[in-house]
Amino acid sequence: MTAKALTLLILLFCTISIHVHGRGLSPLEFGLKEANNAIERFWVLHRTHTTAIAQNTNISYHGIDTIRIEIPINAVTIPLAENTDFAKSVIIVTNRSQDFCLFSMSNETVPIEISKQILDTSDFTHIKELCKGYYILNVEDETPWVAHRTGYNSGAVRRDILLIKNGKAINKCIIPYNDSISIPKCSYVNVSKKNKLISGATIIRSNNSTYKTFCFKFENQNQLELRNIYIRTPKSDLYGDIAINFICCTNIHCNNITIDGTYSQNNKYGYGIGMNNVWNSRFTNLTAHANWGIFGTNNVNLCTLTNCDINRFDIHCYGRDVYCKNIIFRNLYNQFSSFYGDLTFDNCQFINFVPILIEDSYSAYTTFNITFKNCNITADSRRPYLIDMRSGVITKSPVRKELSRLNWPNLFIDNMVVNFSDKMSSWNLYYTSNRNNPIVYGLTDISIHNLKVRNSIKNTINIVNTGIESNYPSNIIITNSPTMVKNISYKIK
Repeated sequence: MTAKALTLLILLFCTISIHVHGRGLSPLEFGLKEANNAIERFWVLHRTHTTAIAQNTNISYHGIDTIRIEIPINAVTIPLAENTDFAKSVIIVTNRSQDFCLFSMSNETVPIEISKQILDTSDFTHIKELCKGYYILNVEDETPWVAHRTGYNSGAVRRDILLIKNGKAINKCIIPYNDSISIPKCSYVNVSKKNKLISGATIIRSNNSTYKTFCFKFENQNQLELRNIYIRTPKSDLYGDIAINFICCTNIHCNNITIDGTYSQNNKYGYGIGMNNVWNSRFTNLTAHANWGIFGTNNVNLCTLTNCDINRFDIHCYGRDVYCKNIIFRNLYNQFSSFYGDLTFDNCQFINFVPILIEDSYSAYTTFNITFKNCNITADSRRPYLIDMRSGVITKSPVRKELSRLNWPNLFIDNMVVNFSDKMSSWNLYYTSNRNNPIVYGLTDISIHNLKVRNSIKNTINIVNTGIESNYPSNIIITNSPTMVKNISYKIK
């Protein structure tokens, strides 16, 4: 038998084996066992994945227990196939070469000019590039949303994402663009309606790494699920992490994800999950804790969290509609600014935790609705409040009239238990450090039904910790509350 015939026979056998098992290409087919060191094993994984992408086939790590890899100086990010099954394999990563993204799935966009009048209609049937098939349309406002954050050299830019089916947008932007100053810059990409699944990976970032390894990045993707992922990061002096990063994505679902630590410190940022310009994200059975906090997001539209145990959820700037059900929040706070729509907590527990903090460095206080249903608060005596409005001071934007007024969120409570610590005698629904009686806009409704306090002698709950003036009449309804609920110097102007 000639060498050529033998090679063809081997290739045929491998192909038959792959189809019989129905799993896809494996690193074992590309010399994983024969690799001599951790760097060679990295390149084996890279060859496996790039070949699978070229052949449009799946990837499976079935039969592989543990892989030790090291990031080379000339490393190239490993691409993910649409269905990549790590099959419970453990990848231990050492990185002594460069900050690096290990796995990614990305699509390139094409610029397109769309007027803001058309953008707000959600109808693109007359645009030939978007009229047939599924597309993601990315929108970036070239007029800054926040020119400068207080205490920072940078500002904030608002972004929106639309999922388009046959010329019709399935969703809408967070708020409209058709005003006198917004300048939307758009780009698009054709996407699949097919489900994509990344599953069964354990990634351990080794304690002898001197550079950061970001585990996963997904960009311009639709209909993506991450399932059964575990990421562990040892204590380190490194910071500035995004272990899992979603950029310009629609319809993402993270199911049964555990993140044990990140590259962050108590006073230096770093996140387990990042999102920027994402619509319809879902997180189910997420267990995630880190020094700085697990989420760091911007421009997030429609997010649902269910059955999770986490220590922080943030939309730093510009977001809409978040629903949390059966969540345990611990030890930190949830942070928002320029938020719209509804923020709902359903059957959630807050343990030494501030449910809502409005980040005042953006000088952006917008009106939205906060609803608590059947929630339990274990109050922190250092932070005795439900909603932290911070300074409650804005610097009027010379450009954005949307951010020119001090708006406070409406509040609706239906069945809440507040557990006071021994040191507490009172607790505030709203708190601000501004003692100058700020004029408040919005805040048209406060509805409280069945609010209970435990372990307190005085049983006092304040609507606001200091006097405020409102430019709108407020509807304050308190029913079936066995506590003393008092309204301190709340003036209707």
